[in-house]
Amino acid sequence: MTGPAFNALLKTLEEPPSYVVFILATTEFNKLPTTIVSRCQRFDFRRIQSDVIVGRLEKIAKAEGIDLGEDGALLIARASRGGMRDAVSLLELCAGSRAHIDSELVSSTIGTGDRSLVYKLIVAIEKADYGTVYSIIRDVVMSSGDISVFWQEIIDTYRDIMIIKNSQDARSYLDLTDIEYKALTQIANDFSMARLSYHTSILEGAVADMQRATNSKRSIAEIALTKMCEAKLVPSAEALAVRIEELEKTISMMKLGITAPAKPSEAQKAPTPPSQNENNSEASQPKPPVKTALTPYEEWDTVVERIGEFNRALSGKFFESKAYRSGEGSFLIKMKPFFAGIVKKDTAALSLVSGILAELERKNKEEIRIAIDTLEAKNELDFSSELENLIK
Repeated sequence: MTGPAFNALLKTLEEPPSYVVFILATTEFNKLPTTIVSRCQRFDFRRIQSDVIVGRLEKIAKAEGIDLGEDGALLIARASRGGMRDAVSLLELCAGSRAHIDSELVSSTIGTGDRSLVYKLIVAIEKADYGTVYSIIRDVVMSSGDISVFWQEIIDTYRDIMIIKNSQDARSYLDLTDIEYKALTQIANDFSMARLSYHTSILEGAVADMQRATNSKRSIAEIALTKMCEAKLVPSAEALAVRIEELEKTISMMKLGITAPAKPSEAQKAPTPPSQNENNSEASQPKPPVKTALTPYEEWDTVVERIGEFNRALSGKFFESKAYRSGEGSFLIKMKPFFAGIVKKDTAALSLVSGILAELERKNKEEIRIAIDTLEAKNELDFSSELENLIK
């Protein structure tokens, strides 16, 4: 309303007819003049929580004979952003198909993005997998999806990742299904706050660019995602923080005698290393410990945490594992059978563990000897004979 319009309304409010009650509603309270506000009783209506909206939608669906799934109801509640009227309208829209209303139907009907596709994109960004990144954007465009809507889903997901990383009770703040929360928690483990800050700055800048150039949304999105994959392309403070973090990680790995894994784009260009003879191959393997009495290794939890700093997936394989010291520089690691078989064949994994143990023990990496066994040993008390058999 203009200033003169407010003045005209003010005159009516000052001398209202006795048979009239005025109810004024606004979403922009800050734009109301104080002269208007001072003559009104104020009632603040807040957004409704998603679980309340879901409960109401399920009640309506039951009364109307609508086949509404739990995941579909949650997605409708999320899309309504706290508005019950909008949620009911979206339910009515989805019910027009007369089919089971699940998350897939809701996504296709109201045009929201597919969260699983967003998660796949974020994983590809973290790995600098350009092929997957570009193919996802192409699929969104070819399916007549709105890049702006999909982009907002990406921003919302990054917000969820930040909450997971910074809160002990993140589940209570997020409108996610159990499957979504579990998947996003795994993704969050691979991101540092520096990288998250850098990515969100790029995402926010792209939103403004899309609003100015509506016909170039795809190009803007692809350029922004390319920058997110490689911090060297952007001369910003956030990008510099990411590069410093990566440099620190690389230096730490060099101290441990570990070569940083190449990104997919770099691995494709890397030449194939020449084959080594059998003796050289055996020399590169960590040597097994010699026969001696074993004692529990008290620093093992620290070792697993350090493994997670370099390779989160590998640290998960050491869940509930135990380690024992066997003399100076000799270790026996007991793992679950499935993971033990994998780690035994993974020279890179053994090299990483050896490097970390060498760092903690203040030894050279060549002095560390490792043997892998399963937790289901027949007699865990007979450590010496068990280790002897394992070495044989």
